[in-house]
Amino acid sequence: NLFSPPPSPHGKGAIIGLSIDLRRKFYCALAKSLQLQICYTCSKDGHDLLSSASLTRVKYCWADIGGHIHIKQILLDLLHFSMKYHHLFDHVTAPKKNVLLFGPPGTGKTLVAKILAEESGMSFLNVKGPELLNMYVGQSERAIRSIFRKAKENQPSLLFFDEVESIASKRSSGHVATARMVSQLILEFDAIGSNRSIFIIGASNRPDILDTSLLRPGRFDRLLYMGIDTTLERRIKLLEASTRQMCLSNDVQLHEIAKHCDPLCSGADIYGICVRAWMLAAKRYLLASESRMLIQSSYQPVCVSNVELIASAVSTTTSVVSEDMPKYEELRDRYDSTD
Repeated sequence: NLFSPPPSPHGKGAIIGLSIDLRRKFYCALAKSLQLQICYTCSKDGHDLLSSASLTRVKYCWADIGGHIHIKQILLDLLHFSMKYHHLFDHVTAPKKNVLLFGPPGTGKTLVAKILAEESGMSFLNVKGPELLNMYVGQSERAIRSIFRKAKENQPSLLFFDEVESIASKRSSGHVATARMVSQLILEFDAIGSNRSIFIIGASNRPDILDTSLLRPGRFDRLLYMGIDTTLERRIKLLEASTRQMCLSNDVQLHEIAKHCDPLCSGADIYGICVRAWMLAAKRYLLASESRMLIQSSYQPVCVSNVELIASAVSTTTSVVSEDMPKYEELRDRYDSTD
């Protein structure tokens, strides 16, 4: 939607008379404010080929998390024990280094894994579980072998399995294809058991449907719950992290914005609030009488106001509803191994 052509001049709120060059500059300003990099091309007749745009998120850091400090510390400890202090385990056993992050959606499981890899200088292999599923016999297992081979070729590496339950559900469910994939995963886990340069992190919303053979030491050694803290302080931290790279007006009071956010807002929900607020600010910026001159003459970022953040917050629907929380709390009590 960000890169769709401007609406018809006859439509409500249409932006009339924007040149192709001005539109391109606006899209670049949008991408810059959202910490994205955009590559675009033009056809011979000068029309934008926005369908060819590619987006790449810039480098993350721990300041982008806005919480989960205990998860960060546990993961760093596991990493340091395995890579820096491995000699302490020469006569005992290999340190625990494979982790399953579980909890409600949008709490930052993928982001934590990316930051851990980037801050530690490891190659990051992001595997989305559903993408490994293949209708042809043996192809899914072949894909798993290929992924682990790539991890070995790019050591030190962090192998991240998103939605791992889609490829590792209980073999007792009766699906032959799933049973073969689980067996292949177990073989690969065991093959790198003593390798101190390959780390595996899985992410799941439902650890209860994972095959139990993967939830034992040597495979997923630790299960860490990443939940939703409903406190006001947590929402303020998430707002600070989400707006860290944005230009905010002097009237912005994040404490006030946090009060308008639903207590069940996840990190992804809060980030979505900030992005939508920026879009409101960008629309205001463009519709202002001097907006064209401002965009053409300078690349000053669009500043988001307090009103726009509040408007975005009150119109946001959370990813998790209150009826879901008892289920996640039960999973936390059953599986969480956070110290």
